[in-house]
Amino acid sequence: MDNVQRPKEPNGHESNSFAMRGNDAPRDAAPPQTAPPSQKSGRRMRLPFASRPVSPLSGETEQYVGTERHIILSGIILTLVLSFIMTASLLPGQAGVEPGMPAAQDVFSPTYLRYESKVLTDKARADAAADPANEVWVQDSTVVQQQRALLLRNLSALNNLRNGMTSDPQREGSPITSLRGITLTQSTLQMLIALPDTDYSYWRDTAVTGGFDRVMRDRRLATEGDVQAARANLPNLLVPSLSAEQKTAAVAFISPLLKVNVHLDEEQTSQARDAAAAAVKPVAQTVQKGEAILRQGEIVTPEAVEKMQEAGLLSRSISVQSVLGTSAMIALLMLLLHLYLFRYTPQVWHRQKQLLLVALMLIATIAAARLFLPGHGLLPYMLPLAAVSMLIAVLLNPNLAVVVTFVLSILLGIIVSSGLSMDLPIYYFVGGLTGIFSLTRVEKVSTFARAGVFIAVASFVSAIAFKVVTGSLLDWSVVESLALAATFNGGVSASITYATFSLLGTIFGITTPLQLMELAHPDQPLLRRLMREAPGTYHHSLVVSNLAERAAEMVDADALLTRVSAYYHDIGKVVRPYYFIDNQSGMSNIHDELSPRDSARIIAEHVRDGVRLGQKHKLPRRVLDAIPQHHGTMLIKYFYYKALKADPSINQEDFRYPGPKPQTKETAILMLADGVEAAVRAMAQSGALDKPPVSGSDATESPALYNDTSILPDDVVANAVHKIISERIEDGQLDECDLTVRDLARIEEAFVSMLRGIYHPRVAYPEAPSKADTSAAPTESEATAQNSRNGNGSTLVANGAERQQTPDEQPLTTGR
Repeated sequence: MDNVQRPKEPNGHESNSFAMRGNDAPRDAAPPQTAPPSQKSGRRMRLPFASRPVSPLSGETEQYVGTERHIILSGIILTLVLSFIMTASLLPGQAGVEPGMPAAQDVFSPTYLRYESKVLTDKARADAAADPANEVWVQDSTVVQQQRALLLRNLSALNNLRNGMTSDPQREGSPITSLRGITLTQSTLQMLIALPDTDYSYWRDTAVTGGFDRVMRDRRLATEGDVQAARANLPNLLVPSLSAEQKTAAVAFISPLLKVNVHLDEEQTSQARDAAAAAVKPVAQTVQKGEAILRQGEIVTPEAVEKMQEAGLLSRSISVQSVLGTSAMIALLMLLLHLYLFRYTPQVWHRQKQLLLVALMLIATIAAARLFLPGHGLLPYMLPLAAVSMLIAVLLNPNLAVVVTFVLSILLGIIVSSGLSMDLPIYYFVGGLTGIFSLTRVEKVSTFARAGVFIAVASFVSAIAFKVVTGSLLDWSVVESLALAATFNGGVSASITYATFSLLGTIFGITTPLQLMELAHPDQPLLRRLMREAPGTYHHSLVVSNLAERAAEMVDADALLTRVSAYYHDIGKVVRPYYFIDNQSGMSNIHDELSPRDSARIIAEHVRDGVRLGQKHKLPRRVLDAIPQHHGTMLIKYFYYKALKADPSINQEDFRYPGPKPQTKETAILMLADGVEAAVRAMAQSGALDKPPVSGSDATESPALYNDTSILPDDVVANAVHKIISERIEDGQLDECDLTVRDLARIEEAFVSMLRGIYHPRVAYPEAPSKADTSAAPTESEATAQNSRNGNGSTLVANGAERQQTPDEQPLTTGR
């Protein structure tokens, strides 16, 4: 904000920063530029960056604006690249074996494995499908009925023989010749003929007919073997009350008529076999680290080959199913990641370089893991994934870093664990989150060292806890190995982050805390030039930086960025320092020779000059943004009102700063701090802070500021701060940033507290009196009271010497 001393306008509004003290400008000052007046209806002066924040690097003039098409393209490209990396066979097999051949060497598992064995699962399902219980047999009712009908005809023939017996039953035409397929001995036939009717009926109905039904209807005779077995077991199936001769006769009648009575239902049998195979759950196979998979001379089995493949000891064959499954998993994760980018971090996907940084980190991490980790037992625990998490958190966004860490943990688990075991994904996720949460303020080397320690401890605890939960083999050698791996992981992660985050920030145009700390050092060339050529502006920038930093802390904004931006926000004044009142000491007012329009143009030009100097010295983009945004599109009121007196139809837009309005909390806070510091300092210089306001007066040139004439002096600062903030709100300068009403209240509180501390009342110390005047010397309280009573002829004290200031010397102040 420009600090000025200027006459109060009749309407009570403040004017902007400029010099107004005569015509005796120093020789080294830039000569006045008397430009021809612009047209009254001309357009407002605009800089080429009026509608957007400027870019950080020289030669880069526009901010990249991403669209939905770009983020969709990013997701597709990442899915294809990561799918190729994760499914392509990048390494040759470490051991060559074939099933059925003897092993040429001992083979041990390099890591703990737990996976679903396809070989064992297929074998179990084949056994389940081959179970005879799955066969579905259907009885052939036609065969059963035909054979039973034949049995009944034979029994009918026997009845006829019993009823119409001849002397020679074997003669031609005898009824016995009608018995088909049955061979009876003469004695058996005579026994059946001689049976009483009751016994015969019992033999016929219970023994023969009943026995036949028990075999042909109730039993499954699927093969000739089943038929022979049934014939052999037939005597045991007959009723035990029969005599031996009666059983023999019954067997003679039944046995020849037994036939295969069922057939296999192929369709139902196939369905039963499929159901039995599907009911078999996948067989989980566990291999301990160091377990012998093959011994030299053993015959290689398919199970052993599968173990070696899972352990990464053989080149994996690329199958369509594997490629499709892996690609689908990657596509889903990339979809979720890019949806998060689109909805919650637009500042990342709107900038091409930042989106490229995320993609490169994903690709580099997956490629390194795919090349070096499979087949190793301890090396996966040393992978410094937390470095990626911390770099994204520091350079881009902590919440985005959490999502990227989750995605990488899942993908690394697929690469290393092969069977989606959860130990390594949990290990990576815990370490990454610990690194993100540990980097609170990246301003010291100790911050990175502390983060490394936290990562090591958290990673070690998660690894041990998972071993205990899963019941894995845990001894002191395992504990020692995991401790060393976690320590290496934490140390390397912290080292990589510290060594590369500043470099990556420079390459990808991202402002880092270390860059800001370097810019805050007084030895910076721009700050030294500002201090030499525009000392008043330099002092103003220091005070504004203190105010803005405190306010930023109150609303959780970036305090370091706000402070550094305040250092450089008025750097453009070094080009024409004597056109601004804070750098004029005993000089005349250069603007007396210029028209209001030209003066306003020169005042606004320091914004353009500041951006040019910042680009020349490669200031970070976010610091460059503060130079035009801290003025926004505010009205250069003094010159506008001055021009308005001469021409009531003057266009107000010609007297506004080019903008843009503040886009972030930090630049908005800087705008407010700039305004309140200038206003309160001008009030202090005019003496308005040393006395309560009287009715009809206003130390800040606005009659509407004080509505209560009984207000206390301490309230002057608070009301001045409130007035400046209210004016910025009413002018719409804060419409494009994300400050809330609560934030503004906290900012106002911080400003008032700081300004009261800076401009607290001071006691005027008189010169030492002579001995003759010792008795008449005023007391300290009397001197202070005299100072508080100063009006237009107030006594000003500086460096122990006081002088009487005339009314003409007293500066009137602005609230801007």
